[in-house]
Amino acid sequence: MARSQLIVTPTGTLSGFVAIEQPSTKFDDDGVYSCQVDFTGSDATGMKVAIDKLMKESLDAGEPRGVKRAANPPYTVADKVLTVKFKQKAKVKTRDGRVYEMAIKLYDATGREIEEELGLGTGSKVKVAYTSYGWAVAALGCGVTLQPGSIQVIELVKYEGASSNPFEAVEGFTAAEKETTPFEDTVDDDGDF
Repeated sequence: MARSQLIVTPTGTLSGFVAIEQPSTKFDDDGVYSCQVDFTGSDATGMKVAIDKLMKESLDAGEPRGVKRAANPPYTVADKVLTVKFKQKAKVKTRDGRVYEMAIKLYDATGREIEEELGLGTGSKVKVAYTSYGWAVAALGCGVTLQPGSIQVIELVKYEGASSNPFEAVEGFTAAEKETTPFEDTVDDDGDF
């Protein structure tokens, strides 16, 4: 199955790990842009129907090649919330050896492109413009990857990094403050210790 046309989601809420402004290199040295977006109500229903249709198209395209089962869809459902997973490789390599660097463009609520880094974090309200890519792998089945090309930020919630000290002061043990280290001992003028 080939890449589909550009689709724009309804407004959803970013959840989980967000790697949109900078790709994550944890599992892929070339980097992967990714995010999860939560949808509820009729928006969730519409997204699920659209993704299920893409999954069926992928299965239909994979059957002539001998792959006859569906892989897991790029979403989960829990407590009436549809969480959709989007991901895009940061570098795409072609068969002839060319490498294309990908990037996710960000736009504000008025549709103007954002040039500076936002610190886009969980809880932000966004719309995602994506294409789908169908695939068939014998071990996994037929599936679809939702590849974000751009994101419109409707409401920004900045990423709040983990504090280096998550504890507040309480009564109890207090460590003694050190003024010097044992490596700062002086040496006699004649070189003896």
